[in-house]
Amino acid sequence: MVYVINAQDCYGGPYNAGKVRNQLFTAITRSKAWVKVLGVGPNMARLKAEYERVESQNYELNFIYPPAEVRKKLKVVNRDRSALEQKTIKGAATNLNRLISDIGAGRVLIEDLPADDIAALRSLLNNGAGGRDA
Repeated sequence: MVYVINAQDCYGGPYNAGKVRNQLFTAITRSKAWVKVLGVGPNMARLKAEYERVESQNYELNFIYPPAEVRKKLKVVNRDRSALEQKTIKGAATNLNRLISDIGAGRVLIEDLPADDIAALRSLLNNGAGGRDA
């Protein structure tokens, strides 16, 4: 019997979603008998819905190979990240959350922040870019 815990992480988890999904797939396909997939929350509900779609199609997976432009985006969104990258992202997200909270509460005014940084952030957000403008 194979037990998979925290399966919700393979459906929209914060880090290494592709790797976690591959681990789930491997656990399911390599089991000799029973597999129990356990998880919680809305992402587990989404995973369950995905499983039910596969079940309703007689356990056949239909995969449409995405065009090159979509594949490029998928590599960026679902790329595996090193421990250092994960730590950097988590720290940046914490700092961003703190800044949003401070601006919302009036502890920090946008006018007090460097204009160049605000302009660069606006540009990045508007363009959906992954790096700082030159």
